[in-house]
Amino acid sequence: MAALLRGNACAASKHYKFTMKRDDMEKLNRDITGSAASKGEVHYRGYHQGQWRLLPEDAPLDDVNWIDVRGRISEHDWSAIAAQLGLELNVLLDKVESGQHSQYFFDPQCEGIIARVLMSASPKFNLVDEAEENTDLVETLNNTKLSLSIGQLTVIKTKEAVLTMTNNADALADHVMKRYHEADETMDHEYFIYLLLDSLIDEYYHVMIDMETRYELLEDMILIQKSTKHLGALHDFRKTLFTIRNAASNLHDALENRMMDREGSHSVYMRELYEHLRSIEDYALYFREGITSLIEIMLTMNDNRLNEIMTTLTVFASIFIPLTFLTGVYGMNFDYMPELRMKFAYPSFWLLTIALTLFMIRYFKRRAWL
Repeated sequence: MAALLRGNACAASKHYKFTMKRDDMEKLNRDITGSAASKGEVHYRGYHQGQWRLLPEDAPLDDVNWIDVRGRISEHDWSAIAAQLGLELNVLLDKVESGQHSQYFFDPQCEGIIARVLMSASPKFNLVDEAEENTDLVETLNNTKLSLSIGQLTVIKTKEAVLTMTNNADALADHVMKRYHEADETMDHEYFIYLLLDSLIDEYYHVMIDMETRYELLEDMILIQKSTKHLGALHDFRKTLFTIRNAASNLHDALENRMMDREGSHSVYMRELYEHLRSIEDYALYFREGITSLIEIMLTMNDNRLNEIMTTLTVFASIFIPLTFLTGVYGMNFDYMPELRMKFAYPSFWLLTIALTLFMIRYFKRRAWL
């Protein structure tokens, strides 16, 4: 799998810049602040001498200044953050609008990346252990549905600080803070963004590994157990693959645009992320082709099963055709039928019927039709 997860990166995309429609500013403010603004959190963190520490809003700058926004916050909080970043409030609100596709944006005041966060929300299980404990793989699959937790990460970098806004992805920011503390590198804003994106891409890998386990389970059910009741599961699997590949592809294009715009001391790390995203796209394409093959196999199995049923019904119909003919002839009640007045006519009829039936069954078996 490791070889499969490492692909050669070669992609070209259009460079674009995000702009928001100004005529919907009121709707944006409702979306950003929301009625649940009180549930949001803002943490001002500074990294200095190997330690993270919480800072007040007007604290002096440290080596790395990180404004960590989680959930929806009030417009007053956004105003304070805009002042800390040295941005106009309207410019900041443009960038943190929710529901955007992964992209890279750059203007004289700031630059940033918007990315989709994908995390597996399905129960974890080991394929071998489950198969040993429960031989009914169909039941195992039904009890372990594949589901994704989808969030959004917005990263904005200015000369003063880095802003991250996470929606349904708080665990990602916590993981980055831990990794940053353990990293043996020059601590600056650029390397912090690299660790943030690297942790996000690691979650993509975790989702793909989870999907690989479930793919093997589906494959076993279809190819080994000859089960033909999983079109719904395969369809859901393909939809999830589309979501992952779309998120990875958009982030891949965003990183490519960023690398085209600038080169820095950590550009080699960004290029590594670019390669990893390319491998995830290849991995998703591999799974999509596998799912397509499984669907074709299952449809073929359904057709073969239907053909077997039709063959069996045809054989039985063929056996009864001559018997129906005989009973029809001797059931017409003609006055002059010499056979009907023979002493052994009735048992002879049954012997003929049984012999004809046995002969036809043997014939159909020799032709492998029965």
